[in-house]
Amino acid sequence: VCAGAIDTPKLLLLSGIGPSDQLSEVGVKPVAELPQVGKNLQDHLLVIVTNICRKPNAARETNVLGMHGWVHLEAPGKQSVDIMFKDASNVWQLAPALLPSMFLPQSESIFWGAARRMFAWVVRGAMAVPFVRSESQKGVLAGLCLMGPKSRGHVTISSSDPSDPPQVDPNFLSAESDVAALRFALEAYRKMQATETGVTWMGPELLPGPLYSWGSTKGGEARYLQQTGMSFFHPAGTCRMGEMPLDSVVDGALRVHGVDALRIADASIAPSLPSAPTQ
Repeated sequence: VCAGAIDTPKLLLLSGIGPSDQLSEVGVKPVAELPQVGKNLQDHLLVIVTNICRKPNAARETNVLGMHGWVHLEAPGKQSVDIMFKDASNVWQLAPALLPSMFLPQSESIFWGAARRMFAWVVRGAMAVPFVRSESQKGVLAGLCLMGPKSRGHVTISSSDPSDPPQVDPNFLSAESDVAALRFALEAYRKMQATETGVTWMGPELLPGPLYSWGSTKGGEARYLQQTGMSFFHPAGTCRMGEMPLDSVVDGALRVHGVDALRIADASIAPSLPSAPTQ
């Protein structure tokens, strides 16, 4: 099986391989008791910070990725965080996703869901105006990426119908150490802004900056991280490798515990998330 860290556990659960009590609840007959199927979900969390650029930014013309640089940090608690400096050519793409989550409640009610969609539609329309789009590209974007997250999520199924999507809860920033590590990275980024070179190139901070008036306080920073953090789409760990069936899904040869002739070969078998893309 090689369906990835989301669909591989879904396939196993639909086939009766997983925690028997949960399988029975959704109408799937248990075949193999493996309680860790779908558990241990890990992913790199990305938080965007942007600044006005004081000088002409030629990175997009000279570099396909528009990448200016990459900084690796070791945060307190041996947390690994990267800062990726890039041009802001895709701020116009990010704004419709970021701004509604910054300014509107994250309630699951129909009203607030519709309000966030309407807000995103208005922002998307504004960013489509040639002048606004052109000006939004004159900046520097930094991605603060949590490379060694301690938070763990899970993947489950809600029914025995294969056409139903899996239920995914990444549980981002549930570990306080993850919040502290990203706050450390944001502080480091602002120190870079304040250097002689930083001041020469980087103007006022846009995000979180003045658009997020509480961004200068610790509580505000945590809220900004919670509301705007996004997946880097590197999920792993949901069928982790190990020796014992109670705390893992596959053995060292990638064989599923207790099931003949079944192996898994994708990022779901990783016990911990590597500090690199998982594709």
